[in-house]
Amino acid sequence: MKTSGIDRLYTRLKSGRSVTKNEAKTRFGLKNLSSAVAKLRQAGFEIDTTTIRDRKNGGKVTAYRMNNILY
Repeated sequence: MKTSGIDRLYTRLKSGRSVTKNEAKTRFGLKNLSSAVAKLRQAGFEIDTTTIRDRKNGGKVTAYRMNNILY
């Protein structure tokens, strides 16, 4: 069975790591990260949105991280 991009995004966020638009596109094939995050939020997951500096060019990018991770 093939894992969807949203499932892989959820796994990444659940691990405590953040994800940006470019990472979501290259790693998970998600063209619209904000839509995928909205679907996870509608499913009841708490996800923070933050602005960080891009390592390559110093510009600002949006990153998402899951809250209240229980191990």
